Amino acid sequence: MRGGRGYCAATERALARDEAVGEARPDGDLDIDADVDFGLDPASSAVDDLLLCRRMRALRLDPDELYCSEPRAFGILRRLCATCSVPGRCARDLADEFADPAWQDWRNYCPNATTLSILSALRACEPDEIDPDR
Repeated sequence: MRGGRGYCAATERALARDEAVGEARPDGDLDIDADVDFGLDPASSAVDDLLLCRRMRALRLDPDELYCSEPRAFGILRRLCATCSVPGRCARDLADEFADPAWQDWRNYCPNATTLSILSALRACEPDEIDPDR
């Protein structure tokens, strides 16, 4: 399942079915009231997982690839995400489609900022995949 959308896609589908979270929109985003901290229970592991997956994708990281290749590291990221004191702020920042993903402000509050920044930097240093047909 390397590079697939299994783990995070399943999390997104589970949240979309959860009526307490909000209505699922056709574009895959959740229709959530930002004025009430998105109406999300910060203790919800599904919400934490969704925010983690979205943050990783914003940094051009594949959460499903990390989940399959480094499950312990992914588990640590999940546990730290669950300790976040401002999940609503994270959700708002991720919902801003015009925000630059490299914008540094999220690093001031994200408990996974250091690890995600390192993973993103390492990803940027990887060589492009070689085309086997060449």
